[in-house]
Formats: sequence, C-alpha cells, structure tokens
Amino acid sequence: MQHQNAFSGDSPAAATSRTAQLQTALRQAILLRETGPKSAAWHRARMQTIWRLHRLLEAARRNELDA
Repeated sequence: MQHQNAFSGDSPAAATSRTAQLQTALRQAILLRETGPKSAAWHRARMQTIWRLHRLLEAARRNELDA
C-alpha cells in the first residue's frame, strides 16, 4: 500500500523540523512502555503508533535526501 506523501514540497529546513518532530514523537511512544497502561489493547495501539511513526520518519528522511 502506497502512502501519499504530504511533505514532498517542503523546504529542507521544514523537512528537518518534521524529522525532529517525528523523532520526538517516536521516542515518547517508546518511553510510554514504562508509564502507560498494561492492557493488551493499549500495547497493540502503542505498537501500531510506533510503526506508523517509523514509516513517516523514513519517508521524511527520504525527502531530505531528495531535496
């Protein structure tokens, strides 16, 4: 499944800022393991979020290289 990239027209500075934002969000989602609820449903949603952020971060990094 291909995701449409909304950031392809961003300037290099905006792309770097986007990458930093995604890195921060990913780090926070990973750290929630220690403080978040322990239910299976919550863990599943957290893992889906981590993978979604990881895919977005990879796309943002590819855009930085293309710019």
